[in-house]
Amino acid sequence: MRIEGTFKTPIHGISTLSPRNRADGHAEKQLNLRSDPVQKLTRRPPLVFSDSLMEVNSTDQLIYHEYKKDGKLFSIVANQSTGRVSAFKDNVLVTEVNLTPYVQYGDIAMKTIEDTTYILNKKVITRRGTSLDAIEKITHINITSALNYGESIIVGIGSPADSPALKITYSVPDLGTTDPDYDTADKARATGAVATGLAAALMLSPAFYTTKTAIAFGSTVAIYHKTDDVFVDVYIVTGQGDRSSVVFGETVENIEGLPLFGVHGTLITIKPNPVSDKGTYYLQAERTGRLSTTLTALPYLEEVVWAEARSPVQAHDLDASTLPHTVVYDTDTGLFTIGQGTWKERRTGDDESCPTPEFLDSKILDLGHFQNRIVFLSAGMVFMSETDDYENWFKASAIKLLVTDPVGIGSSAVDTQNIERISSHNRDLLLISPNGQFKIDGNTAVTPQSVSMPKVSSYECQTSVAPVPMGDSVMLAIQQGESGGVLNYTTRKATEQEFGDNVSRHVVGLMAGNVKRLVGSVNSDMVIMMTDTDNTLYVYEQYSNAGQVSQNSWSTWEFPDDINIVDLVFSANTLKVITKQNSALCVYSVDLYSRVTVATDEVFLDYMLTLPSTTGDTITLPTNYTYHPDTVVVRGQGCEFQLHKAEFTKVGDTITLTENVSGGTACEVYIGVPTQVRYIPTRPFRRTQDGLVITSDRIRIANWTLSVVDTHEVTMKIDSEFVALDDQTFNGRILGQTNNRVGEKIAYTGDVKFSYSQDASLAKVEFCTEGYLGLTIDGISWAGQYYKTSGRL
Repeated sequence: MRIEGTFKTPIHGISTLSPRNRADGHAEKQLNLRSDPVQKLTRRPPLVFSDSLMEVNSTDQLIYHEYKKDGKLFSIVANQSTGRVSAFKDNVLVTEVNLTPYVQYGDIAMKTIEDTTYILNKKVITRRGTSLDAIEKITHINITSALNYGESIIVGIGSPADSPALKITYSVPDLGTTDPDYDTADKARATGAVATGLAAALMLSPAFYTTKTAIAFGSTVAIYHKTDDVFVDVYIVTGQGDRSSVVFGETVENIEGLPLFGVHGTLITIKPNPVSDKGTYYLQAERTGRLSTTLTALPYLEEVVWAEARSPVQAHDLDASTLPHTVVYDTDTGLFTIGQGTWKERRTGDDESCPTPEFLDSKILDLGHFQNRIVFLSAGMVFMSETDDYENWFKASAIKLLVTDPVGIGSSAVDTQNIERISSHNRDLLLISPNGQFKIDGNTAVTPQSVSMPKVSSYECQTSVAPVPMGDSVMLAIQQGESGGVLNYTTRKATEQEFGDNVSRHVVGLMAGNVKRLVGSVNSDMVIMMTDTDNTLYVYEQYSNAGQVSQNSWSTWEFPDDINIVDLVFSANTLKVITKQNSALCVYSVDLYSRVTVATDEVFLDYMLTLPSTTGDTITLPTNYTYHPDTVVVRGQGCEFQLHKAEFTKVGDTITLTENVSGGTACEVYIGVPTQVRYIPTRPFRRTQDGLVITSDRIRIANWTLSVVDTHEVTMKIDSEFVALDDQTFNGRILGQTNNRVGEKIAYTGDVKFSYSQDASLAKVEFCTEGYLGLTIDGISWAGQYYKTSGRL
């Protein structure tokens, strides 16, 4: 009996399942076509030559990064082979710096946070610095209260166990009854007078002044070695005066009686527990701004405050040569500053009270940004800098924990591998390991006291490429046997549970090899993947309507065979393809929305250039443009016989047309390589009411019908093992139509019928073109005969 069938709108892409198991609308092959939910099956946009950035060697391993700010494009290229970093503004080289050895032979990643681009080498082990503080080693005696008349203060120099000990005594004159001036007598026992008298008594002792010096100011006596850079051991001998004076040497148990006057730079250690380092902190004498006008010899006493400080015997810095380097553009000079990051030093405490960050002596695997903190992944943990200070990784105080202090947190899940990737997911921070996903809640402020990182799911994924945020989802690369795939990771609104949907389960084997790059555009609902086997792009297009996914399409894009893709970057609705060709780093663009309105004169070429030809017969190619053997020249606006090819010869960078195409006026021409377009629909089947394929019956297809829009040329091929048949080509012209004018390319909209006369099981149909003009298919149908087979069980 006669039978007809219509395929589902051809926007659902490829399926590698067997034909009988494919979903309705899935094709066997879709090459260099877009699954556009509005315009249906259309040619992918041309690959347009944008610019040549720099000369490179064919063996250079390059990493490309870009960002936009204030309407300007900033690009950074890291050469892993040489260690050189080049920074561009609007594709013009501005600054180059050699960052060997950090960049050379590394595994480089770049990320821009606010105004700073961080260059991370994932192979480098981070290290602690070696800087130590030089401090003043001054012992202070603070006279805290006045002495009585005739009372003495005895100061011991050295240890109390020394034999014989050096002890020096100063006594307040007993003037209370003999001096007629009572006020003068009272001043003699004041704290300042006692400090002055004690310093003088010390300097009268040859055993003291031979190697040491004592000076006094206010109520303070400062004692220090003349030549040795050590603290002088001082103690108050038990007896008179010990209740009214306090010694502050290298280490004390408390800070009661800290002197108001001191030597700037002096550091003391406060150790509340003599047998434990717990609770130990440091204070350093800092100037108040008011200096002594009478003491000028260094060191000298002055009014000070005692500020919390850091240990002088432990390194307080980070080795910036092992940490991420930075690239910062200076709007005032118009130059980039490229080099080591300015990571801050420890301000207070020591390794016990303000420890160095735990990522030291490990590799940093990724970096990101969350709640005004920079985030590092290292050693299976997540580290966040101080709030609003990306350069600081140390606590602000050794004696208290602040909510803004840096954070370090790990996972308690014993079966989890190291966390290797960072991504944003809605308001949360998503942390990704090869076999699990974790989240830090973005609805509450991260603090050292409250941060938590629960494991929220256990999906296996490939962490060799960065995840791609797509609206309320995150696309994760996965491995499906010997081919790549994509997991659409999201949160189900109804249950608030994390859910991963394998959107590539029906194309297993298509993306052969391991995933090498994964990029996406939310505006275009598109994710593009590359594997390590070739330069083919695997394009995933998804369209949702009212929350329901109505399109889940995979297809392949192929560029000319001499292209070497360095990177892929989405910029708004444009896919940038960064290539290394002919010893140059070049930028190409694919405008995904070039067809906002239907245009019948659009040209589809790769390596495409649109150039003026003022004379109509010569064109100069830009520097480092890749000329391919299949390059053609197409007549553009202003040319005679628009959209036709023009014959030419090429010498150097000059193309000479064999005839004048302009008709005496200025015109433009298109230069590039035609792309091949192929579409193989799934063979027709007869199905039961339950949708099961009937394989015992036979369908013989008489003809295929394409519904096309603004199409210039399409060819039908028949692939059969049993017969060789000629191709059938439709060139847009319909016999008898009034628009069949000589010299014009015709764009046709309507149905095109091709004869076929083949059994569905014995041949395949392929619709293709190798031209350079428009092709849009919005419907495919077929007609033929159905032969039912019956038998007795």
